[in-house]
Amino acid sequence: DEAMSEALADFGIKYVISDYDLNLDSIKIQPNYDKIINYSFKQKASIFTVDRDMELSQIRLLTANYNRANSCTLNISILEKESQNKLTEQKIKCLYAKDFMFLTINFPQQKLLKDVEYLVNIELSNTTINNSIGLWSDNSNKPYLQLLFATNSDNLAYYKLITKTNNSYIW
Repeated sequence: DEAMSEALADFGIKYVISDYDLNLDSIKIQPNYDKIINYSFKQKASIFTVDRDMELSQIRLLTANYNRANSCTLNISILEKESQNKLTEQKIKCLYAKDFMFLTINFPQQKLLKDVEYLVNIELSNTTINNSIGLWSDNSNKPYLQLLFATNSDNLAYYKLITKTNNSYIW
């Protein structure tokens, strides 16, 4: 689920197609995907903290679309747990969710602070029994969740972006 520059170089790979920005660092908040949880219900929240101050750029989820084109909307918001203050929110068409594929949601460089508890709320709108998606989750029903953030390194980016579409990058 990740491309590592050293491994790619060992095989002489010079170009990569990816669903996320390869120049970002990542933290897997919940790395397991044992079963699909249908998200046609109201709302699901995951609690997380980060081990250093960071600027969130993207979130990755592992989706299931039940082999259909869904027209619902996936709403993802990040809140401070204690104050319930909404820091940011993104909406994405469920049409972009594919079976057992990562869905990457871009966030506008949202600052997150070390050791503060945050909530990621995941909610669907405009759903019916035949118009919803699921998320791959662990056995305790917490969805696979990966955060991607800008590194504080002064080094130049390892990967050079050639082109980008909705949910695909070519490096």
